[in-house]
Amino acid sequence: MLILAVATIYFLGFHANEVLFSYLEHHRGAHWIFLPAGLRLLSILLLGAKGAVGIFLGSLLVTWQLGESSLMGNFIE
Repeated sequence: MLILAVATIYFLGFHANEVLFSYLEHHRGAHWIFLPAGLRLLSILLLGAKGAVGIFLGSLLVTWQLGESSLMGNFIE
C-alpha cells in the first residue's frame, strides 16, 4: 500500500510541478525548481526500499504518460 501511495504522490507531484513552475522552465524538462526531487529524498529516507520501488513505479508512469520512452513497448512485444 505504501508503494502505491509513493508512486501516486510522485506522479501527482510531477504534474503539480509542471502546473506551478512551468514559467521557470529553462528548457523542456529542466526546471529551476523541481518538487519531485524533494519527494524522492523524503520517500527513500523515510521508507527505504518501499519508497525506492514507489519512486520507480511513479517514474515509469510519468515516462509512459509523456510518451518519451518505449519501455512499455519492449515488454509488450
